[in-house]
Amino acid sequence: MPGRAALRLSVRLKDGAVLTLRRRAPESARRYLGRVTLACAALLMVTLLMLLVAVRQTARPVASLAQAVTRFGDDLDAAPLPPGGPREIRDLSAAFNTMRERIRGLMDERTRMLAAIAHDLRTYLTRLTLRAEFIADPEQRAKAGADLTEMAQLLEDTLLFARQEAGRGDRARPVAIQRELETLVALRAEMGQAVTLAPGSTVNALVSPVALRRMLNNLVDNAVIYGGVVSLEVEAVGEEVRIAVLDRGPGLPDDVLARITAPFERGETSRSRRTGGAGLGLSIVQALAQAHGGRLVLANREAGGLAAIVVLPAG
Repeated sequence: MPGRAALRLSVRLKDGAVLTLRRRAPESARRYLGRVTLACAALLMVTLLMLLVAVRQTARPVASLAQAVTRFGDDLDAAPLPPGGPREIRDLSAAFNTMRERIRGLMDERTRMLAAIAHDLRTYLTRLTLRAEFIADPEQRAKAGADLTEMAQLLEDTLLFARQEAGRGDRARPVAIQRELETLVALRAEMGQAVTLAPGSTVNALVSPVALRRMLNNLVDNAVIYGGVVSLEVEAVGEEVRIAVLDRGPGLPDDVLARITAPFERGETSRSRRTGGAGLGLSIVQALAQAHGGRLVLANREAGGLAAIVVLPAG
């Protein structure tokens, strides 16, 4: 029965009267049960609060560790992860910091080794260039000079790629993209190349000017070699600036597009430097873009040709 009565029994007697029996819990028992219920509810609330605090104290260091791993993947010079949280999380953070220092040391050692090799090879290339001037046959002398120039360029590309992969890019600053593209189009016109620029608004991107010119020159060189006619476009999309280098060449198969940005990977199957570079051009562009917080996007155009888009943070 509802209310304070736990039980009520009614019986009609022979004389028509009704006998009612009520059974209710003692008042002391009811007060006791109410206090126990209230105490259990309070204990449950305290337990849930403690669990919430414990989970938060455990989850926060894990989230910080995940963010540190992501930052380290983009920048080898990122600050080390401060220890915090439970003992296991602190041990994991210390192990990550140790691994980080080792990886950065290996990358620095690789860059120093490549720089030393490049320096020594430049000395020999300079000697060979001077000696090539004494070749009597003009045709052979010109070929030898061209080969030595290509070797020197390959050294420069390899060293630049190693530096950018190690996260040692130049510091970015706001750069007027439309102005840079206009300068590039004017220089290419002087070289007799068909490079045009679509009208666009003035937008700034956070990038090193030297790195921007290197990326654009590499992409335009590829577009001129394989597509002939090249058009440039720039647009701002949200917090990003997209610079598109469009050509009218044959494009690339999908399987080649997936691996073309790998070092020494070429879309042209021969190994001749006259029909293609060393396979570092797009790798350098991708490394430079990533070093500045951007990316390189390659896609075949519906009308034919290839679209190489450099995406950079807006300035």
